[in-house]
Amino acid sequence: MLNEEYIEKLIAGSGEIAKNLHDAMIRTILQRFIARCMKTGNPSFSAIDRYQINVLQEAGYALADLEKLIAQFTKLQIKEIRRLLREAGIETLRQDDEIYEQAGMAKSPMSAEMTRIIAFNYERSLQLWRNYTQTTARSGQEWFIKACDTALPLIQSGGMSYTEAILDAVRDLPNRGLEVVYPTGHKDQIEVATLRAVRTTVAQTSGQITAQRANENGIHLFLTSARMGARPEHEKWQGKVFYVDWEKLAQKIPINIEPMEDDYDLKAQYPDFVDETKIGTVTGLHGVNCRHSYMPYIEGVSYSPFEDIDPKKNAEAYKLSQKARAMERSIRADKRELTSVDDALKVDPQNRELLEERNKVIGRLRKKTAQYYAFCKEHDIQTNEVRLAI
Repeated sequence: MLNEEYIEKLIAGSGEIAKNLHDAMIRTILQRFIARCMKTGNPSFSAIDRYQINVLQEAGYALADLEKLIAQFTKLQIKEIRRLLREAGIETLRQDDEIYEQAGMAKSPMSAEMTRIIAFNYERSLQLWRNYTQTTARSGQEWFIKACDTALPLIQSGGMSYTEAILDAVRDLPNRGLEVVYPTGHKDQIEVATLRAVRTTVAQTSGQITAQRANENGIHLFLTSARMGARPEHEKWQGKVFYVDWEKLAQKIPINIEPMEDDYDLKAQYPDFVDETKIGTVTGLHGVNCRHSYMPYIEGVSYSPFEDIDPKKNAEAYKLSQKARAMERSIRADKRELTSVDDALKVDPQNRELLEERNKVIGRLRKKTAQYYAFCKEHDIQTNEVRLAI
């Protein structure tokens, strides 16, 4: 069973790659947009048809630049996902073997089925990453065209200065311009989507290896982990022992099981693992962004290291954690805007309005950061520098 702290440290590198890609893509698009704004004094761009052709052409060039960045960062992400899934598999086996050794069972090497599980999740993660980057590139191109459609005619007519157009861009693009769009219509920035996907994949890989080894060793029981601040629908089954119906579980997660006879005494004593935890569903155990896991449980050998958690205290902790996440998102948004203002100042270093905007963002960022640390200290919440970084 991999705990939450181990997984967060393990996936930090993957999230860093996604953040760096996000920043590089924003920088590329802003540079294109600023360059277009500063060209509007040229009479050759005054005709609307000529202007639209140029915008569409430059959007194509911007998309080509984004695709080059994606290719560069994908090479890094391939290496990182391969590393973290391999480490997660090794650590899962090490922890599970401690339980089996206590029961007098011999260690066994990683089986062919466990290797297959890692390979399956590796390929799935890479496909998710490619899907995310493709939708992000398209959203970047769409933002560029829309921003030009809005700003350039106003600049040419005198209704807006190019500085005002750039200010609008640096406030808007970092916070909503580059997004991953899910089939449901939900949108996330690429680093958020990547961290969520990789965190989920690592947890699922670990759980599937645990299940595969448990089946090979003839285990019928699992113990779920428990944490303060769990989402309400997970709180009811965390920290409990469950009976594993192997045929039912194999229909929910990608494992290849050996047929096992039911242990009817245990089955009568413990609730069903699949039915209770809803494993294999988006909202269940090891669903999207779930931070729970499970371990083999052997009667007479295993014990639960988890303390009973009061439901009321858990609900309060969950609300506080959600508020902390919202504060972190707001801080990241201001940091992205500050980075964009700095990029614009590289083009026009003495621009008074941009310098004033920079000072406003810095002041706002300092205030929000101080409030965040004070809030976490007051409520004994561990601060997370990774979630504050861009």
